[in-house]
Amino acid sequence: MYTFKDIQVSLSRSQLLSPQVISECENVCTDFQTALKMYNKFDHIWAKLEVTDTSLEKACAEKLHKISWLLYLSAKPFVFESCFGKPSLPEYAFLIVAVLHTVVTNANHSSDSPDIRIGAIESFKRQNESSPTSAKLSDFVLKMIVTNTFSSQN
Repeated sequence: MYTFKDIQVSLSRSQLLSPQVISECENVCTDFQTALKMYNKFDHIWAKLEVTDTSLEKACAEKLHKISWLLYLSAKPFVFESCFGKPSLPEYAFLIVAVLHTVVTNANHSSDSPDIRIGAIESFKRQNESSPTSAKLSDFVLKMIVTNTFSSQN
C-alpha cells in the first residue's frame, strides 16, 4: 500500500507536479501529522480523566468528548490568529490543557444525580472531603491535566 508521501515523491520525480504543489503537499502532510498527534494527546488525557456515563441511554461522556474536541478545534484559529508562522506542538498542547480544564471544571458533577462521572473529580472529592472548594478543584484538575499532557510516556 502506498502512502501519500510515496505518491508525492513518485510524482515529483516524474516532474508531473510543480515545486509549489509539492510544497503544498508537504504542508498538508505536516498539518495532518500535527493534528493526529494532538488528537492522540487529547484522547490520552481524556482517558486519564476517567469520564464515564451514569446514564447509559444519554451517552453524555461521548458527547462531552466530542464537544471538547470541537471546542479545541474552534478555539485554535482565534487563539493563534496573531501568531507569526505556525504554532508549535507545546502551544497546541497548552490549548488542549485549557479546553479540558474548562470542560471538566464546568461539567455538571455537583448535582445529586449527574449524567457523567469524572474520575478526576471523584478523586479530588475523596482527598478533600473536609473542605472541597471550587478553587481547589480547579487547581487539582489543572495539575492532573498538565501532568498527563507533558509526561514523557505519551
